[in-house]
Amino acid sequence: MAYVTIHSRALLIDDGDIELAAAAASIGVEASSLHAASQSTGFAVPRLVEILRSDADAAIIDGALRYTCRRGGNSSRLTRQAQLLPGAVEGVTTANWPANSEDTQVPLTEAAVFKLHSRPTASRIAFLQFKGCTTEGTAWNTATNSDTGAAPINTPRFQMDGSGSSFTAAELKAIVTIWRGVASDYAIWDIDITTEEPPAAKIERSSDADTEYGMRVCIGGLPDWPKYEGKGNPDNTPAGLAFVGSFGLVIAPTADPSQVYKDLFVFAGGLTTKATMEAISHELGHTLGLSHDGLATSAGTYEYYSGPDVGLTTEYSVAGGRITLPQYPWAPIMGTGAEAQYTQWNNGNYGNLEPGGTPNNPQDDISVISTYLPLLPDEAGDSDTTAVAICSIGTCTPSTADPKRVQAVVQAVANRGTDRDYFSFVAAAAGPVTIRVDYVPGFSQLESVEVTGLGPTDVTIQYLRNDLRLDVSFSGGVSVQKPSQGLMDTSDTFTATLPAAGTYIFYVMPTTRVSSSPPLNLPTNYGMIGEYTLTVEYPGTRAVPPPTPSPSPPPAPNCKASTNCNPSSFCSDCSCSSTPSGSGTCNCPAAEGFKRGVFQAKQACLWALAATEGVNWTNPTSLGVFSAKANSLVRLPFAISTCPTSDKKIIKSISIQPLPAGSPASAACTKTPPAAKPLAVAAAGEPNKHQVCVGRKGYVVLRASLQAGQSAGKCYMLRAVLTDGRVLTGTLQVLAK
Repeated sequence: MAYVTIHSRALLIDDGDIELAAAAASIGVEASSLHAASQSTGFAVPRLVEILRSDADAAIIDGALRYTCRRGGNSSRLTRQAQLLPGAVEGVTTANWPANSEDTQVPLTEAAVFKLHSRPTASRIAFLQFKGCTTEGTAWNTATNSDTGAAPINTPRFQMDGSGSSFTAAELKAIVTIWRGVASDYAIWDIDITTEEPPAAKIERSSDADTEYGMRVCIGGLPDWPKYEGKGNPDNTPAGLAFVGSFGLVIAPTADPSQVYKDLFVFAGGLTTKATMEAISHELGHTLGLSHDGLATSAGTYEYYSGPDVGLTTEYSVAGGRITLPQYPWAPIMGTGAEAQYTQWNNGNYGNLEPGGTPNNPQDDISVISTYLPLLPDEAGDSDTTAVAICSIGTCTPSTADPKRVQAVVQAVANRGTDRDYFSFVAAAAGPVTIRVDYVPGFSQLESVEVTGLGPTDVTIQYLRNDLRLDVSFSGGVSVQKPSQGLMDTSDTFTATLPAAGTYIFYVMPTTRVSSSPPLNLPTNYGMIGEYTLTVEYPGTRAVPPPTPSPSPPPAPNCKASTNCNPSSFCSDCSCSSTPSGSGTCNCPAAEGFKRGVFQAKQACLWALAATEGVNWTNPTSLGVFSAKANSLVRLPFAISTCPTSDKKIIKSISIQPLPAGSPASAACTKTPPAAKPLAVAAAGEPNKHQVCVGRKGYVVLRASLQAGQSAGKCYMLRAVLTDGRVLTGTLQVLAK
């Protein structure tokens, strides 16, 4: 995977209209400070001037652009107000809310909740620190807005209903909900959104050559250190603080603290779970170069756009009666989305749902973020000719309802609002096919809303957590029956009838249609990105073994047993057949990175070795090529089709074995530079064989110890046996201590 180079953030000044000195004077800052802010953010001077004139929450502090995102900021919409309805108390009327909408897969213990990872092997990290932060030796300490000077800044831990240092079950549940929502917003980039504290070297960037770095997000109560105009006014209490463009800035060992832009802050005290989730994605967006999405109107500019009010309402039962609450379908992440269902990245397009004004920020959010974070590769094809067989990247098993049908499950990511993901399958006969699309599940939270006639009233409100809605079509004229859609749906099921046996190609693509009744389209498909799961059922042949003829012929030899084909240590699904002459022909899964060749003078499936970026995603039963110091305790990453819902143990046993003579994997030891990727050192307190699995990735803690007769400096075979019987194999170069 190629990493996108971080932009140079060079000074950008438009020719002619605004000279630097005049521009600085017009907004009351020093020219040198404005110059430095242009360098650090990549914004042209005229754009900086425009931001500072229209956005009261933006300021240039010691040559850096800082946002203080106030809870009472100038939003395009006031807080919603509910209306009391006449009549009997009835149930909640949200549509098709799934039973699995809560995050029940994560045990509500601190040991589990503070080890969450969205992409464990990513080289970029956003560490969500809920346990409290101490910030020292940074620009936050030395900036002119700091009351503390160079003294440490302490952020209290995240707290909702507890006290002391222990987290309550409600707080742990909220942390899981928040983590998953932020991970969903950043799902198309190779960044690990984690609640587990990494080593400092994984956060701080030591040089331009350092590719492993990130940002700590301090999430908790409000420290009493920033100076704010009107301090004591609740409207001026910030929800977050961040320096623009600070993600990935190099921190030299002897750096002036005023040039160290570590940490960003989200002050969650008094915020809902939803508001905290949105604030984290928003403030992290600032560090990745983004400014506010506001609304320019004839009456002035609103700093934060809250999305359109399209007249939707939802009914809820509360103590004292039945109420109707406004339902807001959409808002940009860099506006304010605390009350919106879909919150998405934007490119200065609010569509035709907002007649009251126009966007004030033309930034292409995804493109800007992608200059800081690597985009993930697309696992699916982008045309009929490159369509990916679903059983090659997913799990195919007999359908539980009908063993003559195949059920294929594939997890994928829509990378762009215009992305088309093409998949193929082979049907054994004519018949029905169903394609279910599941999105990131939603959640619910208790809110206090102002109800006319009742006053403040507690209401449990449901929210979406995905940014994506997909449509399905077949290539070649097969018509698809579309589902009836509701705004709050977290899955869509499409059906079609296949006219005959054969290979079929279908594709999924983002759509703005999120509700059929009432009909509703979101303003733009630009931000329709993120994770989804396909479950496809169709007439298949995998589920039914062929009838056994009488008398039975001898079984076809397998690569792992044949005398004519040599077993490859790295072959998970190869097969071969013997001819009357005794020669062997191996069938090797090229899609998994294997090729036919000769190994120890016999036919074999050989792994086409390449430099490793952690886990080889093209092969769902593979480990990469790694290195580790002898006897060190390290994290070995693995890829899996899906994590189990209850038993988190994936790997039954793991061993370090000698490589077979002549193995192509030995090339990892001799390449210059080595193909082996150093394994991350296990965190303090992690025992040997400890395992973590999230989504399709995980890791197991491994002691890189050698047996008698095994020497350091050589490559060895890693062999991991899964609990379901499958075997993962890879290579480990064991280095001297």
